[in-house]
Amino acid sequence: MTMRSLLLATIVAYAPRASVASADAGETAEGAAARGRAARKAGHIHEACDAFAASDGLAASADTEVHLAACYEQDGKPATAARMYRRAADRDTSAARRKASLAKAEKLEARAPRLHFTIRPSPAGLVVRVDGAEVAAGEDAIVD
Repeated sequence: MTMRSLLLATIVAYAPRASVASADAGETAEGAAARGRAARKAGHIHEACDAFAASDGLAASADTEVHLAACYEQDGKPATAARMYRRAADRDTSAARRKASLAKAEKLEARAPRLHFTIRPSPAGLVVRVDGAEVAAGEDAIVD
């Protein structure tokens, strides 16, 4: 096995699995969000996150994204939660909630695990992506 294939195998092995979140047939965004709130209240965090993600997929809103971010945070996914808080802040019309979302994102990013890639020699054209985002040489990537 070459070093390049070993690196690729390692990255694939540790890549987070995408959660498939889909709404039930005919379910509305509001219905999926209500399902998420009920699941979270019952302590079913994974189900709540899936329901909030389904709601966000049907009709994205800052309110749903804040709920989804809080759900990911509670589920132990600080990098995903931070990205969702930032996404919610970008579209939020409430200045107070925008400020709170950004503060939560910064706090989560500060404590999230980090990956640092050192590849020597670096092959021409090599692009490293973590969760779909390109990681520039010398930068760390926050992960869950």
